[in-house]
Amino acid sequence: MAPAQTSSTHVSFPATPALITARRVRGGKETVKCSLKQVVERRVPSLFEAFEPVWWLRNGTFQTLYDSLVEQIEEENDQGVRFQRSRLRTLDGRIIPLCSAPFQPQDVDNDAPIIVIVNGSNNGSSHPFVQSIASRASEVGGLGYRTVVVSLPQSAPTEWLRKSCQDLRLVLLHLVSRHPGSPLLGLGLSVGSNVLIRYLVEEGTMSRLHTACLLSCPWDLQATPHSMGTMLKAPSTYLRSMLNDLVSAVWESTEIQPKDEPYASLLPEISIPTLTLNAWDDPAVPRSRIPLGVNPNVVMVSSRNGGHLGWHRSPESDERWTTPVVLEWLRMSVEDVAAPRRPSRTVFVAEDGFVREAGRESVGCRVDSGILVSALSTPNA
Repeated sequence: MAPAQTSSTHVSFPATPALITARRVRGGKETVKCSLKQVVERRVPSLFEAFEPVWWLRNGTFQTLYDSLVEQIEEENDQGVRFQRSRLRTLDGRIIPLCSAPFQPQDVDNDAPIIVIVNGSNNGSSHPFVQSIASRASEVGGLGYRTVVVSLPQSAPTEWLRKSCQDLRLVLLHLVSRHPGSPLLGLGLSVGSNVLIRYLVEEGTMSRLHTACLLSCPWDLQATPHSMGTMLKAPSTYLRSMLNDLVSAVWESTEIQPKDEPYASLLPEISIPTLTLNAWDDPAVPRSRIPLGVNPNVVMVSSRNGGHLGWHRSPESDERWTTPVVLEWLRMSVEDVAAPRRPSRTVFVAEDGFVREAGRESVGCRVDSGILVSALSTPNA
């Protein structure tokens, strides 16, 4: 890996970065061959800015817990991005809840890029980072992208990972059927990153995603519950309760994760441009488990501070260090990189109204119902 670093941030590029087709001018048609590193250095400048937390949030545990305080304040003040809520019904009768922004779908083009957020916690679209991304991507004056939040299923531990990957696969199938011209951009938060990795590995070159961002990925789920033990011993019952979603999700994952296959071992199999971000003081992800990748498609970033999905810089601003980094990366993947045409399965609507794909007729989904609601009033969707 070839590191580029500031005093507090380390950006690790592969020794031989992937050669990609880039546009000479953003959004233009004329292209040129160059390395992924060259495009990232030019189009993701925020990645190379040092992350310096506010003085009272230099502890990874405080960074992690601060989100819960922000979320509580936003709920009490009825702030935040409003999402359109819908439900997908699967062939086996399960329901997949979705939240989509903007609230009025016609506010963006039908073929606008879609950021698909796989959230590892149970607070779905109300999570402050999800709100931060959606407000800058999908609201008036933003990038003009759609944002779709996928909530992970509640199921037995032995079924959790399989159903999570299948739900993501069906959501992407649904989006392709509704918006066939829209690039799909994956964003995984916490154990949502594990689901994204598993999907990318299972699909290989048939993946429907153009790119992926993985934030606070627990690279070795077997080690995560142990590292979180100190947080669970906090004297405050309130603080402990804020960790329940993260703990339960991780614990379910560990019961089905093979002990000899940490997610870091799957990195070489990822075939699309991917950005990973981790903090050394993350109480849920031991620093010793954060990998150094060898995949030419993967850029790995670590910071000295930031906690688990934290990276808060200042209480005066709701923009954390990772927000511009993620948005610049996603925008680069759409507007600066001419993605190669990949093989894909034909999508069709069967006589029973379910969307399916050729070769996988036993898997399908359809829209079950739609209700217009505020994201903050439906924290579990």
